[in-house]
Order: sequence, then structure tokens, then C-alpha cells
Amino acid sequence: MNLNAYIGIPYKDHGRDRAGLDCWGLVDLVYRELLAVELPDYRRFYQNASDTTGVAALLGMAALGQGDVAGWRPVPADAWRPLDALLLRVGRHHCHVGLLAGEGNFLHCLAGRAATLEPLDSFIWGSAVRGAFRWTAKP
Repeated sequence: MNLNAYIGIPYKDHGRDRAGLDCWGLVDLVYRELLAVELPDYRRFYQNASDTTGVAALLGMAALGQGDVAGWRPVPADAWRPLDALLLRVGRHHCHVGLLAGEGNFLHCLAGRAATLEPLDSFIWGSAVRGAFRWTAKP
């Protein structure tokens, strides 16, 4: 699975296409284009990427399969596979998502930066991963 086509897409709050996207927008775009899966649009849960409380609450609900964000289930670390969504801590908040790309890398898009592929075991991200989740709802 080649995720290189997503590297360099610019960041844009609430973005959901190749013109610009936020971290959830990247997950949404990859799932639409590669898997033909329409994920729920969670924009109503947060004002912008700096709303770490809103994003963290949304991801926490998704992790627990609650309410409008049901459809995701936790995946044990020994069963991770490419395109599993990763929940990451940024600062004190679990407020960032990326996609497992395989070979120890993940694809993500941080506020102010274009989408990039980075190693999971890097100094910055090595201790930031809080779990992986797999979409299980029917498209």
C-alpha cells in the first residue's frame, strides 16, 4: 500500500480533500480514496486543531465506540496493520490521529505542517502512541 501520494498535502483546519486537510481529514481522505469507505465527518466536535479538548473528547469516544463515533475498535499492538488509525498524545492531550503505514512508519498531518510520513519510534513520537483502532462499520 503506497501512502506516498498523500505526503505534502497542505494542512487546513477542517480540510477533507487534497487542497488541504487536518489530521482527521487525512484519515478520511485515505479511507475514501484507497478503501472506498465514507467515514463519519467529525468536524462538529471541534472548532479547530488547537481545540485539543474537543479533539481529545472525540477520539476518546471513538476509542470507546460511543455515540456518533462508534465503528472503531481497539487493536492490540501485536495485531496492528497498515491503515489502522493511531491515537497520539500531543503535549498533555490525546488529540492527534495518524495512520499506520507499515515498516514502522505512520502518516499524519499536524497543524501548520503538510502531511508527512514519520517513524513511530522517533524521539518525538516514540512514546506518543496511545493506541490503534480499526474501522469495523460497514461502508
